[in-house]
Amino acid sequence: MQTCAIVVTSIFDNGWLERVTKELEQSGEKDNVTIIFIADFKTPALIFEKIKTLCFAGFKIIAPTIEEQFVYEKKIALNNFILVNSDHRRNLGYLISYENGFDFVISMDDDNFPLTKNFINEHRLRLGPQKDKLEITSKNQAYNNCTLLDENTFLHPRGFPFDRRTDNFNLTYKNIDNVKVAVNAGMWTISPDVDAISWLILNKKFEHKRDVSDFILNKETYCPINSQNTSLLREYIPAYYFIRMGYDIGGGLKFDRLGDIYSGYFLQKIAKESLASVGFGMPLVTHERNSHNYLNDANGEWGSLRTIDEFFDWIINIEIQGSSIEELYSSLIAELHEFASITKFRFMQTSTAGFYHEMAYDMSKWLKVIKTI
Repeated sequence: MQTCAIVVTSIFDNGWLERVTKELEQSGEKDNVTIIFIADFKTPALIFEKIKTLCFAGFKIIAPTIEEQFVYEKKIALNNFILVNSDHRRNLGYLISYENGFDFVISMDDDNFPLTKNFINEHRLRLGPQKDKLEITSKNQAYNNCTLLDENTFLHPRGFPFDRRTDNFNLTYKNIDNVKVAVNAGMWTISPDVDAISWLILNKKFEHKRDVSDFILNKETYCPINSQNTSLLREYIPAYYFIRMGYDIGGGLKFDRLGDIYSGYFLQKIAKESLASVGFGMPLVTHERNSHNYLNDANGEWGSLRTIDEFFDWIINIEIQGSSIEELYSSLIAELHEFASITKFRFMQTSTAGFYHEMAYDMSKWLKVIKTI
């Protein structure tokens, strides 16, 4: 049986551990799954007491304290790199899962709870070799996965390019046999994962669904992937660095809140160039969204959203080369530096270029650490 690691970060005691371990118990996955719980300075001490109790009951949980995380960072030469009080810390969970050799990893957020029964196995069944999959191709190369929850919605997932929101219903379908799926992006019901501007315009929740369609995307078609309910094969973790956010462009504006979206686009590119596919659909989680100030969120997202169209055009069109995941990722990093240097960004040229250069430098450091593990 393939083993799995669930990577999650949290600063709340909101019942996530209890509900996820209950699902593992009921589905018979208790012995096959390890939860890698990455705490931060704000994580309540009570969480660690609960983890001790769950471990005593036979659940496998790796939960380093913040001090233990610092020791681990120093050991792998990443000290003073991973941000504190940030979802950037989930990178440690990915590295721990890679180092421990789990067959696949599921990235989850702490306000997402398994809805589909046998949640782990439903991800497992959708990764690796697949005999018959429905492939979707979008004419404008962008797919809106929110239509899985409401086919007539005008909402688009966080990080969807603005320039391509008017013609993304022109789709073609094809059955594909004998494909390898490297990444499976499960969906989330109730609260849509859309940008804060959309939340400010329409505070809408989706119908509580029990199942959605399953498909893979054509090599030329992309869709944002978040960190809420996404699984990937171990060999692709080197291409799944969670991008550091918070780059300040002045005037109170930042490049923030899209770290998972950038990493998802990069992961898709690497998967497709390695002749693998990316799947969307099942299994489902309920997204019981933590409290948000959408005006503050919108301010944080604005830097990235103002350049998401140039970024999307670049990521779908660049050519990268390599015979391994690491070589492809290295080629991508070089192209990202080139993108930052030559692109004529419509807004704040110098600051925007600096953000993307910093991203590329961070990705190089990540890859260097991966090679030592």
